[in-house]
Amino acid sequence: MKSASYPVLVFLIPLILGLSGCATRYQVRVDALSTLPARPSVQQSYVLVNNTPGDEADSLFFKEVGRHLAPALRKAGMGPAVDGSGDLQIAVKAYLSEPLIETRTTYNPVYMDYPGRAVMVRVPIVNADGKVVRYAYTHYYTHPRRDLAGYVDRDLQVTVYDKTLELNARRVREDGSVGEEVWSIKISLRNESTDYRAALPAMIVAAEPYFGRQTAGEERIVIRADDEALSAFRQALANGR
Repeated sequence: MKSASYPVLVFLIPLILGLSGCATRYQVRVDALSTLPARPSVQQSYVLVNNTPGDEADSLFFKEVGRHLAPALRKAGMGPAVDGSGDLQIAVKAYLSEPLIETRTTYNPVYMDYPGRAVMVRVPIVNADGKVVRYAYTHYYTHPRRDLAGYVDRDLQVTVYDKTLELNARRVREDGSVGEEVWSIKISLRNESTDYRAALPAMIVAAEPYFGRQTAGEERIVIRADDEALSAFRQALANGR
């Protein structure tokens, strides 16, 4: 058990635990590759194709993912093709992992209970000259109290799921055939929920700056549930934008 004789540690641990509970945080992992210029001079059109194993080509789930992707792709200089044949073909793979076991360490407070007790106090009595002439004795009682004694570490086994979204964009040749890959991105979010659709806005908002761009390896981005960008994204979807 960690002793409470370290006042700074005793102060910081509950502070950290308290702050972490203020709002849900999503940690999103983003890994992107690209051969496109940093700032495309013209908007490119795209067609989405479903690359999720076991999912139908035009499933409602695929269409829902595409609806969420549209605003982020538009910010990256890409818009949906109007005639069905775009500059890019973007393969979409969206899936939930099998259950995973994750070990998490928690810090649980340990308290000591102290019973109340009676205490005798001697009080001097003085005369008009300020001399002690005798003593009076009185009793008072202390109240029971509970004090923090320290913290104990506990390892918890938690079942979590990876929500993953992979996009692979390939250039479409003039004859309609699909050519080389020009950019790709992999977005993952791990938590205890199996609700993929609930995680999708946080995943896309975190990854928005990297659509059609390149990361220097895997980036880890933290998005709060009350983040203004996330709220604006959800509101835009609700308004059909």
